[in-house]
Amino acid sequence: YTSDKPYFAEIGNHMFHHYGTNASAAEENGWKKTTVGGAVYWWQSDQHDDITEQRENAELCNKYFEEKLGFRPMGFAVPGRDYTENTPQAVEEAGIRVGSDTDASQWHNVMELPVPHHPNGVKDLVDVTKKYPGDCHNVYRIQVLRYWMHLAQRRGVHFLYMAHQHLVRYYDNACYHLSERLFQYVLDECHGDFYVTTASGMAMYWERVLCPDHKVVHVSRDGEDL
Repeated sequence: YTSDKPYFAEIGNHMFHHYGTNASAAEENGWKKTTVGGAVYWWQSDQHDDITEQRENAELCNKYFEEKLGFRPMGFAVPGRDYTENTPQAVEEAGIRVGSDTDASQWHNVMELPVPHHPNGVKDLVDVTKKYPGDCHNVYRIQVLRYWMHLAQRRGVHFLYMAHQHLVRYYDNACYHLSERLFQYVLDECHGDFYVTTASGMAMYWERVLCPDHKVVHVSRDGEDL
């Protein structure tokens, strides 16, 4: 994507039905929060297996993107923490090439720092895990994110920040302004070690430069590969 404007945002697929969150409440499931396979919804076909349901859920979200905004998103993030072992395959079959937390448990994500990778069972989908906490309601969360950010800086790996400023502003403006402060800190205090980009930008860089199976960019010095 290119833009004449100095800043732009990437909008991703979050599935039409938000599994595992309060937004998953629907008439079909008795207006309760449900997970994959929790009910049969109006948008499903006659097949109700795990992969088909999640693929159709992601495809319907893309359909509305095309109708309302005129494009298909290439990125996807798991709603809440709800995924199955088939989520990577399902969203890849929906034409998505970048995922976030499609195969990372909360323990694995928070206690470790997974690098971008192809989840088991898929060929093209690249997963880029995000770091928690997401929404910066207070300065304590900012400090935790700074810890993860500096750990990423020391290890030379990615740091993906997720926040719902557009949804949590009914609390106050804290998330919006603390997120802004976090970005200022990255640009002003991290000595240029971070290249600011979108989740898809991270995934595509890994795929084209670092992925041992698919990289198309090779760097060498004095005839020696780096």
